[in-house]
Amino acid sequence: MRRWLRWEWIPALLYMVAIFCVSALSLQRVPIPKISDKVLHGIEYGILAALLVFGFTRTRREWAGSTVALAAWSFATLYGMTDEVHQRFVPGRQSSVFDWMADAAGAAVVAAAAALLVLRRRGAR
Repeated sequence: MRRWLRWEWIPALLYMVAIFCVSALSLQRVPIPKISDKVLHGIEYGILAALLVFGFTRTRREWAGSTVALAAWSFATLYGMTDEVHQRFVPGRQSSVFDWMADAAGAAVVAAAAALLVLRRRGAR
């Protein structure tokens, strides 16, 4: 249990708090760049997946790359689902399965790439 409570998880946890806080704001209060909403979702959850890969590779060194990627993707995707449910209760926001799918897609791409990079670096040592 101790290895789950290490400093390596702080970036992912802080980022998840930031996602929650921004999701709690009405869309009128959130500055939105002029790119696709789905691209923004993919980037947002891709970053979360990368932070989760960091945490998993530091605390679960015995895990294979595919396990790290799957765990990071699963956790980021589940968090995206809870965030979409959360947005249903925020005035001026709406929940969308397509946003959640964009979250999952972004998390999948980045989790796989980040796990490969980290594990390649591990093998070089």
